[in-house]
Amino acid sequence: MKRTHIYFLSCLILLGLFAWFCQQGMGLKLDLTLGATILAIGLLASGLVMEYMAVLIFLAVSVVFSLAPASVIFSGFTSPAFWLTFSGIPLGLAIKKTGLADRIAHNLARFCKGGYLLLISGIAIFGLIMAFIMPSSLGRVMLITPILIAFAKTNGFTAGSKGYNGILLSGIVASNIAGFAILPSNLPNIILMGSASSLYHIELTYTSYMLIHFPVLGMLKIAMLIAVINWMFKDSPSLNQEEHGPLSRLSLMELRLCFYLALLLIAWLSDSITHLSPAWPGLLAAIVCLLPSIGILDHKNFMKEINVEPLFYVGGLVGLSTVITYTNLSTMLGHGLVSLLPFAPGHNFINYYLLSFTACLVGLITTLPGIPTIMTPLSANLASLTHLPLNTVLMTQVVSYSMFILPYQSPPLLIAMRLGKLPLKEVTKLCLSLFLISIIILMPLDYLWWEVIRLI
Repeated sequence: MKRTHIYFLSCLILLGLFAWFCQQGMGLKLDLTLGATILAIGLLASGLVMEYMAVLIFLAVSVVFSLAPASVIFSGFTSPAFWLTFSGIPLGLAIKKTGLADRIAHNLARFCKGGYLLLISGIAIFGLIMAFIMPSSLGRVMLITPILIAFAKTNGFTAGSKGYNGILLSGIVASNIAGFAILPSNLPNIILMGSASSLYHIELTYTSYMLIHFPVLGMLKIAMLIAVINWMFKDSPSLNQEEHGPLSRLSLMELRLCFYLALLLIAWLSDSITHLSPAWPGLLAAIVCLLPSIGILDHKNFMKEINVEPLFYVGGLVGLSTVITYTNLSTMLGHGLVSLLPFAPGHNFINYYLLSFTACLVGLITTLPGIPTIMTPLSANLASLTHLPLNTVLMTQVVSYSMFILPYQSPPLLIAMRLGKLPLKEVTKLCLSLFLISIIILMPLDYLWWEVIRLI
């Protein structure tokens, strides 16, 4: 019943937007698109049905009412995000089956000794390091989740326990948070970088971007994450912790997998030279893992063990964003929100908050990758309204998509929830807690930091 209440509450809030937009004379197709979007978001926010079912319902409604061509509606299933998710499934299984996940977990446990706070701190640092090494948040989630599961079990936490959930979330969310502050480490950053370059000829560089965002949105936010997880999930092991004695030598399968992963990492790190999406080297590595003789997995067993839920979710979610963009609902939504907000030229702190909240509201409808897609074309007008530099207006988008409100807005987090069997209620509580603390503490600190570096 609680999920039903949340669903209807979400729908009532969004129906207010629906009624307001209908009064703007949008037309039947836009009204239907908004209605289908409200239906999908209500289902995603409440958890009334599985996440992939919510987005598939949206796609079905879009096809029935011809909201967009089929090639647009189902474009998510041909997108790099879909194939990157697919490639992560065999790679994650290979890491687990060969025992490499347990080996890495045992080695991590050697450095993360002590109470629960030290455990989650070490895992959060591990997630931060992985954000620097691997450029794709989806790929990171698929690879590190089996390691985090093994680490939790090594330290005596059973699946589903508070301590287990906290350990998984500390690594996954820390890696996700750090990715927002590192330019090539997730999809919204890349969309913002490309849009800023094509629309305004503003070239975002690795070092300047990190200087702007990493001190507060990276380091301080991860410290805040550790404190919140320790408060919400602090637990004692329910099983005896495994002894961390000498490890056996790497098996032939582990050596082979390490070699393939090293080649994959080299391909990802050299993307500025090859200009390849992270999906395609990942897909090649996944195929190699499934090949006879040189592979890691038995393809027959793989077909029995594969979980297709993340695939349908990612493909459907990309399709949802594409349909919203194709019908111009996203642009109208952005303009509508901007027209409602009382921007005050010369009051930079107020404008900073208003810009950030505008993008946050957009992210509730379009998910995080939709924020730079919608807000970047509006940034020039917003800069003239607020009298803020254009680059500052663009950077407020990062503040917004780094403090997402609900789990469904972040595809990597939703996939990690499925892989680690994390409860929606607990993840939602963590997201809301981080969001509220970000508003009260981190946003003012971030503004002060921007004044120090003279971004404002």
